[in-house]
Amino acid sequence: RHTRNSGTGSRDYYTVMVLFDVISYVILVFGWSSFGQASSDNVASYFEQNYIPAPFLAMLLTQFISLLVDRALYIRGWYIAKYVYNILIVIVIHAWVFLILPLVTNRFFTNNPVVQVWYFFKCVYMALSAAQVAAGYPWQRSGHWLMNVKTYPTLNGWALQGLLLIPFLTELRELMDWCFTKTTLEMTLWFKVQDIWHEAFIIKSQRKRESRRPRTIGEKKPNLTKCFMGG
Repeated sequence: RHTRNSGTGSRDYYTVMVLFDVISYVILVFGWSSFGQASSDNVASYFEQNYIPAPFLAMLLTQFISLLVDRALYIRGWYIAKYVYNILIVIVIHAWVFLILPLVTNRFFTNNPVVQVWYFFKCVYMALSAAQVAAGYPWQRSGHWLMNVKTYPTLNGWALQGLLLIPFLTELRELMDWCFTKTTLEMTLWFKVQDIWHEAFIIKSQRKRESRRPRTIGEKKPNLTKCFMGG
C-alpha cells in the first residue's frame, strides 16, 4: 500500500470533500433542467410520469460511481491511483462543463447559473482532493469520522445518532468499507462490529455528558427531560 506522509499527522480532507461532492449531487438532481435540453419538466414530474430520461440517469450514476471510487481509493490508501484519478476528474469536468453542456443546453456557461453553482462546489471538491494528495492519506481511515474526532465527544455522539437515523446511509458506507477493506470478517459480522462501535461511542458520549452534570443517588429525572428525551 502506497501512502505518502502516512501517519497520525497527515490531514484528512475526505469528509469535507465528500460533503461538497454530495451537495453537487443534490444540485444535479434538483437542477436537472439546467443540465439537459430545455424543458419545463422537473424531477417531480419524472416520478409522476414513471419515466426517467437516459441522460439524467447516466449523470446520476456517473456521479454516484465517482463517490464509490473515491471511497475505495481512500480506504485502500492508493496514493498514485488517487493522483491519476484527480487528473482525470479535472479533465472530464472541464470538458463537460465548457464543451459538451453548451452544445446540449444551447446555453453558455456564463448564462447558466445552476451549472455555475454546481461547478463551484466541484472546484472546491477538486481543490480538497488535490490537498489530500499533497498531504497524503492519514494512517487511521477506517471507522466513522465522528468517532475519530475526540475534541467534542458529546456533540459528536449526538451527530452520530442523527446520521444513523438517515435511511440506508450507514448501511451503504459500511458495505463499501467491507468491500474495500482487507478483512477476514463476513459481511454480517462486519455490520455487527460496526454497530458495537457505534453503540460504545454513543454510550461514551453519554457518560461524558453525565460527568459534567453529576447526579446524586436517588435524584429524579426532571419533567422537561422526560418530555423531550424520555426517562
